[in-house]
Amino acid sequence: MEVAQLLKYMKPDGAKTGLRINFNVAKLKAGINRFVLRPPRALPVLRGEKGPECAKRHAGGRSYLPPMPGFMHVKTRILSLFALHFLLFTLIMLLWGCAEEKSPPQTVKTHPVTTITARKHPVGNQYQFSGKAKHSRETILSFRVPGQIMRLPVRVGSRLGKDELVAELDREEYLLEVNRARARVRSIRSKKENLAKDFKRMHKLLRREAISQSRFDEVESGFKSVSANLEEAEERLRIARKKLSYTRITAPDAGVISRLPADKFQNVSAGQPVATFLSGNKTEVEVGIPDKLISSLSPGKKARVKFNALPENEYNATVTEIGMQPNPESTYPVTLVLNSPSPKVRPGMSALVQLNFPDTQKPAVLLPLSAVAHEPYGPKYVWEVDPQSMKIRKKPVSTGAVSEDKVRILSGVDKGDIIVVRGVHRLRPGMRVKPIKADNP
Repeated sequence: MEVAQLLKYMKPDGAKTGLRINFNVAKLKAGINRFVLRPPRALPVLRGEKGPECAKRHAGGRSYLPPMPGFMHVKTRILSLFALHFLLFTLIMLLWGCAEEKSPPQTVKTHPVTTITARKHPVGNQYQFSGKAKHSRETILSFRVPGQIMRLPVRVGSRLGKDELVAELDREEYLLEVNRARARVRSIRSKKENLAKDFKRMHKLLRREAISQSRFDEVESGFKSVSANLEEAEERLRIARKKLSYTRITAPDAGVISRLPADKFQNVSAGQPVATFLSGNKTEVEVGIPDKLISSLSPGKKARVKFNALPENEYNATVTEIGMQPNPESTYPVTLVLNSPSPKVRPGMSALVQLNFPDTQKPAVLLPLSAVAHEPYGPKYVWEVDPQSMKIRKKPVSTGAVSEDKVRILSGVDKGDIIVVRGVHRLRPGMRVKPIKADNP
């Protein structure tokens, strides 16, 4: 009996969850018994035999082998039964495995992306200028008289209070000058006192007409001359004392020493820098603005400042001073003050100042630079998300000026479009995405 004849005793259950087979055990047993216990049927001969017996078996156009002996019949039946059971067992296991295996439900894969909703912004041109940080009050200290430095008790970074000593010259020569001027004043003052007595006495005698007018005029002239000499001597004494005081440099206010170009025992001239003193609690940045933009700038304008040494920090600043005369570089000096001073910012640090200047153009869509992609030698494009199907598509765009990390979109994106801003190079047209909203630029 063939397998197809046995399978007719098995019928499918028709369950929706998988393939199941219901076995009619009685019919299956009957089929097996019928196959095993039926009388043997002659098998066709594939090749002819020679002789009269072969001729008899070929009578009628077909040839058959004679029935096999009993022991051969039993052996064949046993082997057939074993093969049949093995075949049925294998078939049942295959059907059972197919019935038990359930296909998992198919889900649509989505890719998370960062998006923004396009909106229009007032357009302005942003410029960047290089500058340098400086303290709000930076004073170069120097002597007003020449001499040799005898005392220099400070170092770079020394913090001083008001009127504390910074440096002092050798004062001996200036003390001698003060003493000479003082002695001269005393001498002339004594002479004047004597002449003052003579002048009073001569004046009385003149009233009595005891002396001539010429004699009185001579005494009066001598008294006036001595008085003038006394005034000159006193002025020289005052100057000598001033020069003596100029041999000391003191701190004009509480602050810190930032530079110290002079050394102890060094001979310095009048006006030669000895120390740089910083006072005050504000930090300034000085930049040069070209003439085509200086007219659009006014005190109080806001700006943003970054320092090369502190790339992770950004500071807000305000314009406080605008120069009237250009520098040798044909730029006008502009001073900005940091709104929130930081101890990390030190004088001399290189700064990058960002200033916005008004533009007459209409508001435009601004997108992050990361949202715009382009193929090699191809047009620029962005990825737009369909809010209904959550699928993406390419939209060609034309771009304009770039300011900071944003680019002006001239065409291709309208207000309200949902645009992918991160991971644009991994996307494909028609891909389903899961938008994650980011802060609008």
